Amino acid sequence: MTPDEKFKHYAMIYYQEHGDLYVKLDTVIDGYRLGRKISGYRVAKKGREGRALSKEMEQWLDEHGMVWDAAGRTGHVRAVVCMEEPGRIFPSMAEASGWAGIKSGNICCCIHGLQHSAGIHPVTGEVLHWMAADQWEAMSKKEQEERLNQLEDGVSYPNKFGAAFFAQLAAQGQIADFRREVAASDLFPVKINRSYDFGLSLTEPDRVDLLVEFHGGQHLAEDKRDFSGKFGRSKQEEIDNDRLKQKLAYRYGFSPRTYLVVNCRESRMEHMVEMIGKSPLAALFDLRGIDWKNANGRRWILM
Repeated sequence: MTPDEKFKHYAMIYYQEHGDLYVKLDTVIDGYRLGRKISGYRVAKKGREGRALSKEMEQWLDEHGMVWDAAGRTGHVRAVVCMEEPGRIFPSMAEASGWAGIKSGNICCCIHGLQHSAGIHPVTGEVLHWMAADQWEAMSKKEQEERLNQLEDGVSYPNKFGAAFFAQLAAQGQIADFRREVAASDLFPVKINRSYDFGLSLTEPDRVDLLVEFHGGQHLAEDKRDFSGKFGRSKQEEIDNDRLKQKLAYRYGFSPRTYLVVNCRESRMEHMVEMIGKSPLAALFDLRGIDWKNANGRRWILM
């Protein structure tokens, strides 16, 4: 195998087991030092070494969840913003970490998407999220709002909105109950590792009568944005996965009347209200009593 082929072979082994390529330096697979190869590649991409991997390998890594963090590690990020308090900008990571009582490395990792900071707000006790200040300031107000809506617990804004919406339907007696992340193996006699966004019980709490998928832009063929770096899967992989889940549901008794998909291309309240109103949910339930502003709140408890 060529160096690129060998790298890709062992990287894929790691990726299939862990779901990402954020490996430690001492990671070795079958005698192959994958950790040091990935670390060396990060540096090579920054131009510190004479030989980087091929363009094909760069593309493959980008599609499988690699985030380049060399800029943060070499101090190129000079100012950071605390996402929970966007008006609070720190001139350096050192000052930000001192204020939050956490290690500077955690802030660096969080900025570049490697992990969520383990730090907490010194007063409120909330988990903090960080971004390079120049990146934050370069965003439009709409982009800033969408980014804030995706923070805190790793649950997407559409799924949070949907959970609050269905909770109101349950409180009003329009449904008996609902569940989030319903495993296919809990519904069907299969051992496949797939789940559905929501399962709604119309009359009996222990029974799932409707499956509802809230599809963000990464699931929609007409949305041309590239989400591969954010979600670790290409758009085609997401679409293929959606087809598999739908086919599975149809095989075991669901139909277009009981398997519903809501277009959630934009993480905004106005868009969510419009799309729910255009979906089959509007024909099934009375939406006049829904408090949409309450559904838009970012700090509810998810079941």
